[in-house]
Amino acid sequence: MLVTPVQACAWMACGCVLLFAIGGHPSFLNLQIAGLILLIRGATGLWLGIGSQRRATCAGQLKMTVAGGTESFEAFTADLAREDGARVPLSELLAREGGQDRG
Repeated sequence: MLVTPVQACAWMACGCVLLFAIGGHPSFLNLQIAGLILLIRGATGLWLGIGSQRRATCAGQLKMTVAGGTESFEAFTADLAREDGARVPLSELLAREGGQDRG
């Protein structure tokens, strides 16, 4: 039996409240684990409720987004790692000028 998106979101909301918002728990029940179970149940119900064609479309979009994000991150970090000669050795930064501290 499939759940509607509203029902799935309600399961997820209840699970999030139990997982993240409630700190204590009674001795016979761990509310964080119960919240995690409800959250997974809601996410699974939402995923299965959207249909196989839409799931395939969402999976393809997710793969494209992750691949694009990875390429962007690699390009960004490559710019940070280049050697441009503007670095100063640590010993020079910590050296005393004329026998006295700079500060």
